[in-house]
Amino acid sequence: MLYKLVTWNVNGVNSPSKRYKILSQLSKMQCDVSFLQETLLVPAEVLKVGRVYSSSFSSKRNGVCILISKKTPFVELETESDEEGRFVIVRGLLRGVEVVLVSIYAPVQNPIPFYVKLGTILSKYKGKNIIAGGNWNGVLDSSLDKSSAPTTSDLNISRGLKELCREMGLIDSWRAVHGTKKDYTFFSKVHSSYSRLDTFLTSHLVALGTTEVNIHNRTLSDHAPVSMEFLPEPRLFKHIMWRFNNSLLKDKAFVASLKTEIASFFQLNEDSIDSVQLLWDAFKATLRGWLISHTSYRKKQYQKQWKELEKVVNDLEQLHKASPKDAMIAGELNKAHLDLQEFITRTKKKYFEAGDKAGRLLAHRLKVLENVNMVSEIRDINSNIIKNPMEITQEFQSFCKELYTESIDNFLNKSSLPILTEEGKSLLQNKISEQEVKQAIKDLSSGKAPGCD
Repeated sequence: MLYKLVTWNVNGVNSPSKRYKILSQLSKMQCDVSFLQETLLVPAEVLKVGRVYSSSFSSKRNGVCILISKKTPFVELETESDEEGRFVIVRGLLRGVEVVLVSIYAPVQNPIPFYVKLGTILSKYKGKNIIAGGNWNGVLDSSLDKSSAPTTSDLNISRGLKELCREMGLIDSWRAVHGTKKDYTFFSKVHSSYSRLDTFLTSHLVALGTTEVNIHNRTLSDHAPVSMEFLPEPRLFKHIMWRFNNSLLKDKAFVASLKTEIASFFQLNEDSIDSVQLLWDAFKATLRGWLISHTSYRKKQYQKQWKELEKVVNDLEQLHKASPKDAMIAGELNKAHLDLQEFITRTKKKYFEAGDKAGRLLAHRLKVLENVNMVSEIRDINSNIIKNPMEITQEFQSFCKELYTESIDNFLNKSSLPILTEEGKSLLQNKISEQEVKQAIKDLSSGKAPGCD
């Protein structure tokens, strides 16, 4: 199973509107772990972002965090952060694989002392699966990672960053995948130049499993997000069940098509099948197939429109990178950014309409995000805490194997189970009355309907 990680200098998430847009973009990118920089949050505001491991400064400056999707099983083993909000380090088990996650925001002015300090702290994790993502405020190769001629300061910063990589055995994941290709993550309006300040530096073990690294469009921040996919071991899969999207019932055209499909099915099949149960099962299977096909088409149309807007932004960004001082291209690029942001907000307006009401939408979203099947840790028979997923599975197997060695008769004899009285047995054997059926229907929860059973 591929892990998808994103590093992004978001340039502040204090505004609820911007926070929503950023989280929507991360959700759309389907990332497991997000490395965010310049969150500009004080410690009391960190919980607004979600389930995070963060490092915040005392005032609204700096700030980094690691946001882990609630769908991703993660067991924290150790956390270390910087008092100035420059880095946060989290060591843990990501679906059974031990990793060291590091979110970095290097100082703008002379980041070399910071690189030295970071190298000293990371030295104890040498040899582990290190994934360090962030805004390094410096580039490894001044000739490839900057659109303008490098200054003496740029060359010194490059040497400092290369020394950090050499000491820790880290590899620039984007450069490893794309070779000598030129692309950038940040545009400086002051200098009218581009540079690739944001990237993932990873250990060799992670680099070997890296399959894809991409620089995305700049839409919500002056920095572009960078995504990375890698394939570690072991692979643990999770089965996802299909669920009907209730919001489709608000679409009148969809409801009309649904009614036509239902009427057509029964018109063609009602007289050709003798068994009511078989007819009902066939109807459910046919209708589910139609619903999946319909929702898949709607999703493709939605994604197509999103990709078209992103393509416009991407094409204009490429033109702007080639001619940073062209005011006409810059104006068109700003308009394209606004169009894309408006599309993201408009297509998700149902969440604003629902607000913080304790309704079905909130309940469904919480259920989707909740990783109910994840057992992060247990205690064994000796009261030792076990966190490794493989060891947890083995412990459950040993417990159940020992539990079921006892005969069922001995187990039942030791259990004080309730026994039905003769009157209760007689009541259960009676025929179901019309009054009981009516009462059962009245007792149904809201939004429920009786089935064949």
